[in-house]
Amino acid sequence: RSIKEQKVSFAFLEHVQTEFMKKYNSRKIDNAKPGAMNQSFSPELRSSIHHYNINHVALSQDAKVRALTVQVDDLKSIMGNNLTLLIERGEDIEKLVDKSEAAKRDSMVFRRKSKKVHKKISRKSLYVKMVMVVGVLFVIYIIAAGACGVTFSQCKSSSDT
Repeated sequence: RSIKEQKVSFAFLEHVQTEFMKKYNSRKIDNAKPGAMNQSFSPELRSSIHHYNINHVALSQDAKVRALTVQVDDLKSIMGNNLTLLIERGEDIEKLVDKSEAAKRDSMVFRRKSKKVHKKISRKSLYVKMVMVVGVLFVIYIIAAGACGVTFSQCKSSSDT
């Protein structure tokens, strides 16, 4: 027999011993008559024999190989979760891209409208300034006309006559 098969055999014996010790306390074992526990323990023994016969290939694998197999299975699970998260993240990124494009369109519309409003306000401001200048000139004319006459004949210097 190979060493791996011997390891499986010894593992089987250790398992049976552990199960037997769990089921029966040492006082009961010491006081038992030969064959007294056969009937109560035989189903568990049969189940263990069946398990070790069916799974002897897997059990004969080296512990390092089993550990690596478990790690590979864990890695597969993690990678599956990562792919799921990546897909969800991609969907979230697509939503963000759509929102940013909508915000860009909205900002361009806002810019156009704000330029129109700025031009309109600038025109109104220029119009108000022009009206004020004309008003100030008119007020100055009124004051000057009141002091010098409408034709400014009273304000001419005396040397002109």
